[in-house]
Amino acid sequence: MFKVDNEVVEMSIRVIKNYRKTVSNTPHLDMGCGIAIEALEKQIPKKPDYEGDGYDEHGNLIYDTAYCPNCRHMFEVDYDATDYCPNCGQALDWRTVE
Repeated sequence: MFKVDNEVVEMSIRVIKNYRKTVSNTPHLDMGCGIAIEALEKQIPKKPDYEGDGYDEHGNLIYDTAYCPNCRHMFEVDYDATDYCPNCGQALDWRTVE
């Protein structure tokens, strides 16, 4: 068994896309490759889109709502931080940029 990281996922997507181009396509093969690519792409963590609606005592915007970048599922920041969106399966990266 090997470690699956973003590099391995991205390489796998390229392999499937190249395979899809070189093999005589049938509708079922094309659909299967598309589904595999879509599923693999969701394994690459994406940062949620944050929304703020207020300010703290220092004038800094308070970000209390976040949305899945794939399906727009809403999360309450500090309460709903999960590794994957429960709605679509997109891997989420909650790390903040300093």
